[in-house]
Amino acid sequence: MKKHNETTQSPDNKTTIYFYTLNGGAVTSISVTGIVNGPLWSKKRIYYEEPIHGGDVE
Repeated sequence: MKKHNETTQSPDNKTTIYFYTLNGGAVTSISVTGIVNGPLWSKKRIYYEEPIHGGDVE
């Protein structure tokens, strides 16, 4: 299951980063991923951390 956590801008306000929590269920660990939308509906993962118990975006 993918749950949206936070949306943030780059320092120059040109890029929007979407952070999601990924939870696959009881047998998998929880992870966090950061996604940037690219040209022509493409998406690029620029951040990934696993396992994670919580976090803050600055």
